[in-house]
Amino acid sequence: MNPSVVIEVLSEGTEGYDRGEKFEYYRTLPSLEQYVVASSLKKQVETYTRQDERHWLITFARESDEKVKIGSCEFTVGEIYRKVFLE
Repeated sequence: MNPSVVIEVLSEGTEGYDRGEKFEYYRTLPSLEQYVVASSLKKQVETYTRQDERHWLITFARESDEKVKIGSCEFTVGEIYRKVFLE
């Protein structure tokens, strides 16, 4: 009911909706601190972190050794995409 983190895996068919109207709705949730989107077509994780009521910081991670902080956890891009994309 009061999520602090929402994680989406983007697909070609829903990417526009997930980035647009759906994220617009999520931004209205006072409890939401992070919105994380992972591409299903390439290794890329975008993390939107609430700075205040009107501002969000966006962070992109693409390299396998780059770290992504989700809530109080930390993962590398390689760990997130393990068994999805072969290296």
